[in-house]
Amino acid sequence: MLKHVRNLGLRIGEFDAPSFDTKEIAASLNILHEYFGANSSSVRPHPNEDIIRDEIRSIAPKIAELADLLVETLESSHSGIFIPKFKLDTFDVESRKLVLYALTLCMGHPSATDQVDNRIIWDIKARDEFLKASHVPTYSEHANEAELHTDTQYHPEPERYLILYFIRQANCGGGTSILRDFNSIKQNMRQSTEGAWAVDYLENTDLPFQVPTSFTSNQRTDSVEVTIAPIFGTFPSIRYRRDTLKRGLKARTEFDTSETRHAISLLEKELQNTELLVKNVCSSDGFFMLNNHEALHGRESFTDRERYAVRIRISNKKC
Repeated sequence: MLKHVRNLGLRIGEFDAPSFDTKEIAASLNILHEYFGANSSSVRPHPNEDIIRDEIRSIAPKIAELADLLVETLESSHSGIFIPKFKLDTFDVESRKLVLYALTLCMGHPSATDQVDNRIIWDIKARDEFLKASHVPTYSEHANEAELHTDTQYHPEPERYLILYFIRQANCGGGTSILRDFNSIKQNMRQSTEGAWAVDYLENTDLPFQVPTSFTSNQRTDSVEVTIAPIFGTFPSIRYRRDTLKRGLKARTEFDTSETRHAISLLEKELQNTELLVKNVCSSDGFFMLNNHEALHGRESFTDRERYAVRIRISNKKC
């Protein structure tokens, strides 16, 4: 059902998936409309999540099977999966979003993106011109380059998986997705004595990651929240985002040592190694799924402000 097409890099591959069953989609939408209505923005963590999941799995076995295969692949052979045509583009946008929610619900526990609105389905659009001057935009809110990072690195336990579905690609030629598997990063760094030291240091040193304004409990720029954790670990294997770490070190200066700065600089040097960087263009109706504990992802900048993607994060633990 999930067919491997080619390797794009270490543990990152392109796959093909069959078309969705229209009867399963119709039945799934009927269930989700009963719980949430037809507007995807109303989808939030639900007290009857387990019941909804069982209902979806019962009436949509092909959707459930695809969900299981995607998770199985990300827990075994790959950390990143690209599917160029997900075959959802014959449905309206709201229906597509709800189908994606049904799919991710079969994978685990789709999580709320922010602590204020508790939205699960997050639109990724350039909207920085609408934000307050004091607001620090996230990668999902601007059109600039998104450097290699893991999502929710500022959470004590970041979500295990994330999906991105592209409703409209950037027609300017920008917005290309970039990825690195954590194994390729550590293996390459360990080729030198200095790099091996940095890996060991980043495995054994806790560092502060500042929570972005959009995802703090009060969304106030004068209130700093941080999570203390190592960059290289076990669960997750890697957590990193340069700007949240930089702001965390500024807020918690006791962690800002010369050794820390040197180790981070060596990691950054490796992340800029273009020979091992995986680049892939996600066209409209393209699908991308990542093991957020085992790979870094990002994107190149774009100018087409009509670029439109949808993101859902999935935890394998119930919140």
